[in-house]
Amino acid sequence: MKQCVAETPRAQYGGGIIINPAFDHSIDGWTVFGNGAIVERISNAGNRFIVSRNRTQPSDSFSQKVQLKKGVLYSFIAWFQLSEVSDTVSVIFKRMQPS
Repeated sequence: MKQCVAETPRAQYGGGIIINPAFDHSIDGWTVFGNGAIVERISNAGNRFIVSRNRTQPSDSFSQKVQLKKGVLYSFIAWFQLSEVSDTVSVIFKRMQPS
């Protein structure tokens, strides 16, 4: 079994296409997905992170829209911590129709 890390490393490559990946500007660039609220928190070691709270549905969380380019290969990496012993974690990639 792998050991958990106490503090997450900083985002690589400047965070890529995500706006404000290290929460250096509070939660600017991030929006609520579904219901509930999002807030920024800071760990004892100074690591900034986002928390989704007052959720009523499992999918209530936070999100960010990004523009992807055809033919480009992307990767996705996320660090997260659960407040319960175990839970389901989902990531949703959704294609938006052009307006």
